[in-house]
Amino acid sequence: MTTLTVDLISPYEVREQFKLLHTRDTRWFIGVAHRRAGKTVADINELIIGALKCRRANPRFAYVAPQLNQAKDIAWVYLKEYTQFLRPKINESELYVDLPGGARIRIYGADNPDRLRGIYLDGVVLDEFGDMDPTIWTQVIRPALSDRNGWACFIGTPKGKNTFHRLWTEAEDSQMATMLYVIVDPAASTVRWVNAGHPPPLLIGEGQVEFLQGDASVPLGVLPFPTYEEVTAPLAPGHSLLLYTDGLVERPGEHLDEGLGRLAACLREATENTHELLEHVVDTLVPAGGAPDDVALLILRNLPVPARFSAELPS
Repeated sequence: MTTLTVDLISPYEVREQFKLLHTRDTRWFIGVAHRRAGKTVADINELIIGALKCRRANPRFAYVAPQLNQAKDIAWVYLKEYTQFLRPKINESELYVDLPGGARIRIYGADNPDRLRGIYLDGVVLDEFGDMDPTIWTQVIRPALSDRNGWACFIGTPKGKNTFHRLWTEAEDSQMATMLYVIVDPAASTVRWVNAGHPPPLLIGEGQVEFLQGDASVPLGVLPFPTYEEVTAPLAPGHSLLLYTDGLVERPGEHLDEGLGRLAACLREATENTHELLEHVVDTLVPAGGAPDDVALLILRNLPVPARFSAELPS
């Protein structure tokens, strides 16, 4: 059998000011640009790059502008232009392109948030977020990213001290922190948690390893009025819950899924002894020269309680 390799060359030429956008290794990105900087072209191509890199089944990506007519007049034209070399399937009425391999990029307007409800997303660009109702992020788009651990880019131009201004200044001042707040109820064999942009907790038991995704909202300090939904999952007797910092799984230039996959594979090989398990994880996943960020782990085991309990006490 003969294999033919064809090089596909994108017409996109990256401007210096957008190199950081395309080379970032963070899940969230905030960018400020003036009106003629070429941000919409960069936004569209970031979605194309993300769609081509995504290895999940049926990837979905979205470009969101304050109004659909704005997006259709500008972003839709760019999306067709910069995907032409890939020979996509174009749907003019629904404003999406399907790329080879099954990825789809679609254009939306924040003026009709109902069109975004109930979908899942692997990545999204919110162009001129300061002109949108911020609840479209907290109530609509953020939940759409949860199941697939998708990323988001907030791009805009300065327009006074609006929501986008606060987003930028708080990020610039590093007034952000991820948080995982967990309550374990051994009697009920449950675990409850809220997640503010932190890597998901991991359930271990009976040879199985499962990430408890639930809802992972934005880090603390990103938005003025974020919402955090409580999620509950069973924690059977004998099962364990592993909590960890992002330094264990994140590596520069990698998608977070790769680090999470390494962690899951490592735990499948580990013993059930908690001390040995933690040592195995650290020895396997932390580079010899140290991780690029802090690494901390905490494991909680729900110990089985016997049906009958007896004790002898001295008289």
